[in-house]
Amino acid sequence: MSYWLNECCNVEFISLTNLNTDSVTSMCGLFRNCKKLPAVNFPESFYTGNVINMYSMFRGCESLTSLNLSKFNTSKATDMDFMFSGCTSLTETPTFSNVTTVGNSGFSYCFRNCLSLTEAPSFTNLTNIEDYGFYYCFSGCTSLTEVPNFTKVTSIKDYSFQSCFRDCTALTTPPSFENVTEVGVSGFSTCFINCTSLIETPSFSNVSYISRSAFSSCFSGCTALTTPPTFNDITTVGMEAFQNCFSGCISLINSGDLSKVTANTIRVCEGMFKDCTSLNYVYVPRTNGWDVDKFNNWLYNVSPSGTIVKPKELTIPSGASGIPSGWTVEER
Repeated sequence: MSYWLNECCNVEFISLTNLNTDSVTSMCGLFRNCKKLPAVNFPESFYTGNVINMYSMFRGCESLTSLNLSKFNTSKATDMDFMFSGCTSLTETPTFSNVTTVGNSGFSYCFRNCLSLTEAPSFTNLTNIEDYGFYYCFSGCTSLTEVPNFTKVTSIKDYSFQSCFRDCTALTTPPSFENVTEVGVSGFSTCFINCTSLIETPSFSNVSYISRSAFSSCFSGCTALTTPPTFNDITTVGMEAFQNCFSGCISLINSGDLSKVTANTIRVCEGMFKDCTSLNYVYVPRTNGWDVDKFNNWLYNVSPSGTIVKPKELTIPSGASGIPSGWTVEER
């Protein structure tokens, strides 16, 4: 059934009553760009238990406002990327509470630019997310205010949440990742970039390992954010892990306690608090020696006065790549 009604831009009604879908494994692009289709009624006989591929199934259905997919069996579905992308009128989504594993690119771009969507679907039983699992999933959902929690997930694989909530300008409260212990390459890179209403951050208090670019530009442009997330004892930190992480967070006042975060790799904190013009209290991360390559412009264009807390034995140069001019030093 792949691309069965693809590009049928003028279709306003479709009957699925007499279709036998028992052996169908792909519904890829099934209703793609049916721009005038306001609703799809799925009869009891519409079986999806063998469907593996739902890629772009409703992509570009601009007139769809809601879909009752309560009878959908998605237990075998591994590819749902772009499934609802560009459904600009969609206000309700199906639940994915029966999903336990999201495969490689499983939900990437799934709800991208669903401009009317206010509440994301539930993933209450999700325990495993593979690479690119939620890559750009809700990006551009400018009305989104309610997001799922990921409390059963312990590992964030490579690129899993990169740009996931990018440009969700109405979002104030992020999802929970309270049990995550490790973050892969670019796992949260640009995840919340330009979420201009975000006032809270997730807790990452159980994270002990983060890979390259794990949090690069994660909260960049979150102009309402006043406090950063909690990081405890992170012993392994990859290069560029916090590069530009909070850049442009103009309401951010303090860095949070970074004293247990290891920062020994190239560009690990480059531009980390760049253009945080209200920032006036900073903890120095744990490091085996100060190097501009690690902290290049990390405190560029911050508050003209403030306090930096550092180990007594650590020598730090003055300037945007060290201790800003006009700041006082507190040793511990």
